[in-house]
Amino acid sequence: MEWNLNFMSNLSLPSISIIIPAFNEERYIADCLTSVQALDYPSELIEIIVVDNGSKDRTVEIAKGFGVDVYVVPNVRVGAVRNFGVSKSKGEMVAFLDGDCIPPVTWLTDALTYMKVNNCDVVGGTCLLRTNPSWVETAWVINVEPKDDVNGTLIGGSILLSKSLFLSVSGFDETLTAGEDSGLGHRLRELGHKVHIAKCCAFIHLGYPTTISEFMRRQMWHASSYLKSKKSGIDPTFAITLFFLVTLITLPLSLIFTVQGFFIQLLILFAIPILLTFKRLIRSTVRLFSIDRYIKMYVLDFFYLLGRALGLLKSILIEIHILDDKKDHY
Repeated sequence: MEWNLNFMSNLSLPSISIIIPAFNEERYIADCLTSVQALDYPSELIEIIVVDNGSKDRTVEIAKGFGVDVYVVPNVRVGAVRNFGVSKSKGEMVAFLDGDCIPPVTWLTDALTYMKVNNCDVVGGTCLLRTNPSWVETAWVINVEPKDDVNGTLIGGSILLSKSLFLSVSGFDETLTAGEDSGLGHRLRELGHKVHIAKCCAFIHLGYPTTISEFMRRQMWHASSYLKSKKSGIDPTFAITLFFLVTLITLPLSLIFTVQGFFIQLLILFAIPILLTFKRLIRSTVRLFSIDRYIKMYVLDFFYLLGRALGLLKSILIEIHILDDKKDHY
């Protein structure tokens, strides 16, 4: 990649198409598009494409009010929504941003600089909390300071790469209900491409679940394509989720043997989330925690595993054709 990031010569900069998938985002889409139109990248080199997944609210109406390209593509999964946006794009590069996310004003300029300095092919960002988050959000997002990571997982809320590279790997997997973003990163790495996560690409995620019920539904959705999206090798979180699911399913059966066995297994079930909490703590860049926050993290990890386990069970039932693989909105 050879371009000059000196803005005195815009002709040397690549044109970028920003693809924004959206579904029922009337609360956030205006903030998202306002932030995109405020980016410090030359406006004549930016194309903004919103692809709506069949919203029932005012998302499409609000997006059209910003004068951007808006398409409606219902009844497909999020990978197909993103791919459709690319098919309509004209830019040399494609950037992906979700409709409930706000990038920093220097998102594109800093991302291009990072890619050039680090000689990488794809750059992504991590999620930051909005102002005044709920306890569910603060218990879930514990890494408040983003960092550069050469082995991080791509998140659909902030990805930048060349359009030619994206098309060379056939884009996002359209069969997945969730995990199409991490799957793209995994395929690119397998082919020898450098995929980095950069702190300069961190973005504010407005759409985090704020209640336990919303959080569980989100985790069930994420896990519903677990088996299809799971990469080779041992994934610790997948292993913990599978252990939790097996323990949950066999819990009633333990009553057949002894009441004592039932309570031991029940104790194991409630102890499993501690593994996830510990895993998150050792990976955290924040070292000062309170007992109150530990408890909140544990409670959230319990419901995380419960939601993921139910989603995994659904994924298994789909694989063995007991359930229909119906499309779920993201």
